Amino acid sequence: MSQRHAGSDFPRVTSREIPTRKFCELEEREIGAEEIGKADEVSRDTIIAITGEDLAYLPLPTAKAIEIASFVPYRDIDPIRIGEGLHLAPDRQIAVKPYTPLRRALDRNSKAAVARFA
Repeated sequence: MSQRHAGSDFPRVTSREIPTRKFCELEEREIGAEEIGKADEVSRDTIIAITGEDLAYLPLPTAKAIEIASFVPYRDIDPIRIGEGLHLAPDRQIAVKPYTPLRRALDRNSKAAVARFA
């Protein structure tokens, strides 16, 4: 006859104690994380591999985005109230295209952008 135990009678198990194993069904063998890549299924029988270099050039909507709340004239900015302001500049070539016209328009009109950075 089997015994019933309260939940506290059993030791707690952490994910560190239960290893996750990846298994390739085609080769019928266990594989390591370094062998697993990213891919995009473009049709039912076509999968295209995606490298880390490919991902680096994608314009992700949530990665390092700014949301401009308002524009204010330079003369209206009180540096004491603002504290430490930030000067933002594009860190990758893909960000230059949208950033450059904004910066030029702000300079031309002697305005600053008040923004939230995510």
